[in-house]
Amino acid sequence: MSPAPSNRREFLRDCARYPLLVGLGVLGVTLAGRRGDPASAAPCVKARVCRDCAAFAGCALPEAKAARQEPL
Repeated sequence: MSPAPSNRREFLRDCARYPLLVGLGVLGVTLAGRRGDPASAAPCVKARVCRDCAAFAGCALPEAKAARQEPL
């Protein structure tokens, strides 16, 4: 068993430290798992052709499908 904190300041610091670390861990896992499907995101707002988009290869939007079928 670990020794008891020697004063109130250490006790309060320990009480704040662990929930903060847990919160940061949950935030990291949440942000890492948010990648998702590019087609489920908002529709493309670029005025240029879809070919410049980073998600072009896996995009399921009708505009991207049409752009993949067109010759360069």
